[in-house]
Amino acid sequence: MVSGIKGSVRAIAGLTVLVTGACASAAVEDDVQVTTARVPVAECSAVTESGAPVVFFAIDTTTAPWEPAPRVAVAAGADIPINIGQNYAPHGMRRIPRECIEWRIEPERHASFSEGGERLTIAGDLPLGSVVELTAVIAQEGEPTRAGTLRISIVDDVSRQLIGTWSFEDVRGCDRMSLDPPREIRFEPENSARVAWTVFEQYWDYWGRYAWDPQTGAFSLEPTGGNRLPPDISATGRLVLEDERQLAISGFHFGTREPETPSFMVSAEEAGCTLVFRRQR
Repeated sequence: MVSGIKGSVRAIAGLTVLVTGACASAAVEDDVQVTTARVPVAECSAVTESGAPVVFFAIDTTTAPWEPAPRVAVAAGADIPINIGQNYAPHGMRRIPRECIEWRIEPERHASFSEGGERLTIAGDLPLGSVVELTAVIAQEGEPTRAGTLRISIVDDVSRQLIGTWSFEDVRGCDRMSLDPPREIRFEPENSARVAWTVFEQYWDYWGRYAWDPQTGAFSLEPTGGNRLPPDISATGRLVLEDERQLAISGFHFGTREPETPSFMVSAEEAGCTLVFRRQR
């Protein structure tokens, strides 16, 4: 999704590190391996010369363990694992040894590492909407500085439950055969959303910014771009989290696929339907 950031980063407080320097490998999935590179303490040339992006991964369950995770949403006071590596897609991640990393936090007082350096604790007094940036800097004399940054957004517990990937499951209140709902929707930190009828790897039909009021259920989605952007997306609707793994969206139309959609199809908004989605991750 987002590759590591090259070039200079803002100067902030250096901290301790997470990743062990021992050589090891662990399967995240059957076909995905996460490995720790064997790099001498005195130099990190294997990291700086590889050219692979520096990324965070396996931060929480809303993204697959092998996918880059440039952003995460948590509640104030949360304790999160920190994993950093180089993205050798499609082959997986290679962990970066601790000797190669300098950690920086901005603002400095908003988070701190655990004693072992494997987790990051967010300050418990941060207001909603706050953002903490954790940057892993890799520098070697004579080599360009390489860095990866994780943006940590502070949200309430209910809003955080919405973040993740949801798969279409059912229709209530009308004939399912008359609808063409998206197969997946994804809500991301900082109110980003993605919609897909064609589910294939990292492909999304369109994306945008959403707003949701957990108290009233009021929901809106404003498209900002896409590979195939429908012209008839609803302005507003209602979204309810029925439990931690199921949500229902009513009075809202995600748009009509063109040109594949049969002419007899109607929008969920027009039909008064409720679309039910189940959490995938």
